[in-house]
Amino acid sequence: MYNGAATGTLTNTGTISGGNGLSNGSSIGSLDNSALIRGTASYGLYSTGSINALVNSGTIAGVTDGVVNDYNAILTGGTNSGLIVANNGLTNNGTLGSFVNGGVVSGTTQYGIFSNGTLGTLTNSGTVQGLDTGLFLATTGTVSNLAAVGSDIQALGGALIARVGIGHDHVAADAGVRSPG
Repeated sequence: MYNGAATGTLTNTGTISGGNGLSNGSSIGSLDNSALIRGTASYGLYSTGSINALVNSGTIAGVTDGVVNDYNAILTGGTNSGLIVANNGLTNNGTLGSFVNGGVVSGTTQYGIFSNGTLGTLTNSGTVQGLDTGLFLATTGTVSNLAAVGSDIQALGGALIARVGIGHDHVAADAGVRSPG
């Protein structure tokens, strides 16, 4: 499915499926998925436009990426209580204001969450897992609660501010932050 015009609310309670499950080239006020968005060739959800609110309580699945917020794209706020899964679970190359994960974000061959764009706040009370790396940050931003992040954590290009468990303020000492190089 391709969205090329401004859309107020898009609600999916069935199945959206295609090479890219849902491609957004314009703007979506609210995208609410409680069922299945599936990309059979590339991406589950691919956006080069803007999405004000993404609420996923279902499944967003792709081959290469579950969710891609691409260059110059803006995802103001995202909430996941379901499953986002592909080789890379969530890829942010644009601007991601906030993302709250209480579900599962899974990268079956690489990263659970990869951010190379602007990241506001990432809060995790669920599971972020990647075969290679659970959370890979090549940007700066604020990350809350890394206790449930699987694999190791990589941070490049700036500070990683997080709390891992009660009374711990330094991720490097507690969560194995590494900078590849």
